[in-house]
Amino acid sequence: MKFPLYQPTVTLGFKPTLDGPFPCGYGGIETVGARYRKGSGKQAPVIGLSESYPAICGNDGESVTVDKVDINGVSYPLRVYCYSPGPRCTVRDGFKNGFALYLREPGPTRTRIQTSSRYVSLDDFLKVVRSLTRVAATPRTAGASAGRGAFRSPSGNLSCVMGDSLVYCQSLKPLHTVLMEEGERPQVCDRAGCPLDRSTNTFPILAYGNQTTAGAFRCRSDEAGVTCVAIASGKGFLINRDGATAR
Repeated sequence: MKFPLYQPTVTLGFKPTLDGPFPCGYGGIETVGARYRKGSGKQAPVIGLSESYPAICGNDGESVTVDKVDINGVSYPLRVYCYSPGPRCTVRDGFKNGFALYLREPGPTRTRIQTSSRYVSLDDFLKVVRSLTRVAATPRTAGASAGRGAFRSPSGNLSCVMGDSLVYCQSLKPLHTVLMEEGERPQVCDRAGCPLDRSTNTFPILAYGNQTTAGAFRCRSDEAGVTCVAIASGKGFLINRDGATAR
């Protein structure tokens, strides 16, 4: 992890959770993410920040540009998540649907910062985004993901990275991946171009029959595959050579 990191100095009393680094796109480009959350439940206010180098990891949802905003002297398109088919979203829909901004670090570097929110007012969202400050990067160590959990199966084909509020697992052959955020359904990718982490050979082996817990998730390694569940709900997924399925 060699690119600059940013953290907000204004958090509005939200509790931060760190997720990442995770692979972003083909080739193992890493992204580091953090969520700032207040309270619990589906309508709890959330502000998300993620960074990638050398290019942004893509739109984290279907969104449309509704306005422009000034972020410390630079104009950026303000986007609102707006799922089609349906009526065109406006700024008024941003509180419920969520706002999104994609920033670029000034200068020749190519770090990208992807910010989003839900159930947060536009004024509060912009206060947090405008307070982003560069901080020192924390080196990645073998078998660890930003101080959270990472492991591979005894065969080496399956591997997982566990953050505070999400878990990402992959099968190398055949290639397919699954990403699950706390309180959400698993997102499965089984096509060319799925995110791929090429550093899994540094992860410690989780022997069959054993399990590990990190953040909001618990994962168990078995000969039939790896099962990960959200501790609070018991919902999760199974991933093996055949694919990934919700459980």
